[in-house]
Amino acid sequence: MSMKKCLFLGMMLSLGFSTWCFGQLENIIVEIYYISDQYDATDTTCGHLEEGSVTYRIYADLVKGSKVTKIYGDKNHRLKIASTEPFFNHKTEGVSFGKDLSKSRLKEDVVALDTWLTLSMPSKSHVGVQKINDADGSIIGGTNNDGGSAGISGGLLVNTDTDAGIPLTTADGLLTPHFTPSNWIDKGIVEFGTGNDSTIFGSLVSDTVFVSYDAFLGNSGAYGPTDENRVLLAQLTTKGDLSFELNLVVSDSTGKTYTYVARDSILLPDELLRSYLKYPLPCGCTDPNYLEFDKGFGCEKAGACKTPIVIGCMDPAACNYNSSANFPLDASSQVALCCYPGSCNDRDISVVCPNLSIGDPKEDLMFALFPNPAGPKVEIRTYTILHGNITCIVYDMFGRSVMEKQVSSNGQNSNTISVDVSLLSSGSYILRLLTDEYTGTQWFIKK
Repeated sequence: MSMKKCLFLGMMLSLGFSTWCFGQLENIIVEIYYISDQYDATDTTCGHLEEGSVTYRIYADLVKGSKVTKIYGDKNHRLKIASTEPFFNHKTEGVSFGKDLSKSRLKEDVVALDTWLTLSMPSKSHVGVQKINDADGSIIGGTNNDGGSAGISGGLLVNTDTDAGIPLTTADGLLTPHFTPSNWIDKGIVEFGTGNDSTIFGSLVSDTVFVSYDAFLGNSGAYGPTDENRVLLAQLTTKGDLSFELNLVVSDSTGKTYTYVARDSILLPDELLRSYLKYPLPCGCTDPNYLEFDKGFGCEKAGACKTPIVIGCMDPAACNYNSSANFPLDASSQVALCCYPGSCNDRDISVVCPNLSIGDPKEDLMFALFPNPAGPKVEIRTYTILHGNITCIVYDMFGRSVMEKQVSSNGQNSNTISVDVSLLSSGSYILRLLTDEYTGTQWFIKK
């Protein structure tokens, strides 16, 4: 389940099961790192870097405390990285794995745009970070660069194309590591014994596709270098249209491992499907109010949203049993949601179970709430004269009182009362209006 749906449920239920909702892997981020210009294309020692080539960086966005231990392909889940045009690999200084690139080489011609895989490390001396999170400046590009074989004055890697965000002369996505992973191991990319790489990550062959059912790169575990905990997985330079399917093994803060895969043609019990491991993102249901929703979908597919989410107690023995409820809460959450006469966890049973004959029998006050969903304020519009003391009580979906306010009436049949709900979290609420003579209840959503 996606983080967006998890947040939606948190608003509704305040159950605090964020890790249960989206696991350790929250998303895959594709960053446009750089777009090559005509000056970059002048270098002849690197092979041939075409003007307009795009350098992408791929990150795994993890829950705090989690780490990536492996990127892989196996017999059930291929590892695929492809483009409609060849990938760029530096002819003399290129590497298959970012961790093997020397810091000193990053200042030479266009070495910094080489294509490689990694788990966090884009060089022997750095960990990778998105440029927007890089606050220590740049050591590559512009005056840091040697100008390539043509000796370009002012250096290479100076393009300021806005599609690539922050220029490389301002931020290079390289940070000094506080921690570096160990125990590196790989299979299926570099030829054992010779070290030759005939895949898209090597300079021996110019190719457009890497597909393997038996390849991996692993280590002791890679964290992101900032609080966002985003781990660099690859740097890919191509002029074509990029696509990929990735599979990852992630370890949480306790050491428990989770396996995330891009395809579910075969899905083993310990494997978790995450559609955003496939790029470009597939189309599907993008509405979080439906069971079919997945934030990994990049576009809306007609008819994909079929089943509206109905959250409710699914225990027929509870007084608030809802036969229409369909959201698969775990057992502990379902127990917290259900209410039984004599045991409702300090909730107002007349709110949780309104069908029981336990409330005020004169609950017939006619009123409506506008707007609904509400912003910082909600208006109570009544259609009967209110007398005496008037109390407004707002309950969350557990029947717990979260706000109480005394309000006043104008003594007319049509009465409008404004209530400030700006301090409430987004979610669903029940508003109850009580007077000396009447009680009324309405449901509303706080945006």
